[in-house]
Amino acid sequence: VIVRQATIANAFPDEVNQFDQPTHLTLDKTEGRSRVLVADYRKIWAVDLETGKRTLFVDHKATCGNNLYGLTADHQSSRLYGMCAGESLYEYNLLDGQFENTYNRITGLDSYYIQGLVLDRTNGRNQLVMLENVYGFKSGGNLMRFSLDTKEFSLISKGDSEPMLMNSFGSLVIDGDNYFIPSGGQHRDANMHKIIKMNALSGVGSIHSDNTTGSGVLFSASLPDNSIASLNGIVIDKKNNQLLVMESSTSKIIAIDMTTGDRSLFKDISYITDDYSSLSVIDLDLNEEDDFVLMPDNNRGAILIIDLVTRERVILSKSER
Repeated sequence: VIVRQATIANAFPDEVNQFDQPTHLTLDKTEGRSRVLVADYRKIWAVDLETGKRTLFVDHKATCGNNLYGLTADHQSSRLYGMCAGESLYEYNLLDGQFENTYNRITGLDSYYIQGLVLDRTNGRNQLVMLENVYGFKSGGNLMRFSLDTKEFSLISKGDSEPMLMNSFGSLVIDGDNYFIPSGGQHRDANMHKIIKMNALSGVGSIHSDNTTGSGVLFSASLPDNSIASLNGIVIDKKNNQLLVMESSTSKIIAIDMTTGDRSLFKDISYITDDYSSLSVIDLDLNEEDDFVLMPDNNRGAILIIDLVTRERVILSKSER
C-alpha cells in the first residue's frame, strides 16, 4: 500500500467518474475481483481496492431514478440488491450489472424509507432483512424480511414493539440468531440512542447498549454547534468480539463489546485541519480478510478505509470538493 499526502479538497486518484452523493457500499472480493461497489445518485460505481479508480458499473436512472440504499452483494447467487429511493427492492446481476427484477414492498404499510439492508443466510435462513426509517419519534420502524426462495415480504417485528427501532437510518448486522441495530436517530435526548439486539426468529428485542446499559464512553446527542449526533453505520468485528458503530456529527467510531455492551472510543476520524471537520456516513462494510472498515463520506464524496489494527484512516477514492 502506498500512502500519499495531498490537499484534502483534491480528487483522488484522479478526476475521472467523480462521486455525487455516495451513501452505501458493499465489498466484492470474489472470483478474482477486488472492488467495492458504491451507490451514488442514479449510478453504482466499481472502485478498485488497489488503485481507488472508479468505473461505472450500473447506470440505473432508467430503472431506479434515485439513490439505491442499503447496497448488498449476494456472492452465492451473483446478485446485487438495493432499495430504490428506500421503497422498492431492486435486483441486478453482480457480474455485469444488468437489471434483473424489482419487488414491491408489503402493501398496507406506511411508505417510509428503508436504508438498512442485509443478507441473512445464518442457521438455514435465506433472506434479505430490512428496516424502515420512520422519521419522528412516535413510532418505530418495521423490521422485515424478503425471502430469496419465495420472493415474498413478511414482518419480523412490528414498529410499535418495545424497544422500538426509532429513526434508524443506518445499517444492521447479524450474529447467529440476533440482529444488532442502531436506534434513536437525531434525537436530542442521548438516552434515546441505543444499540438494540433483536431475535431473528421471535422478533423480540432487548437493549444491548445505551447510556444506562453497559459502561464506558457515552453516546452523544446535542452538540455545542447545535447539531445532533446519531448512531448510523454498524459492522461486527468478530475477531475482537465487538461492534463498531459510526456516530454522525461527532465523527466517532465507537466500539461496543458483544458480550457486555460496554463502550469505548475506537477512533475519532474527524478532519481536524479542515474548515468542515465532520463526516456524513450512514453505512459501513468490513473487510475481514484484510482487517479494515470501508465507509462513504457524503460530505466530501469520498470512500475511506480505517485499519482495524493501526486505526489509521486513509482515503481510497475521492471527488474534488
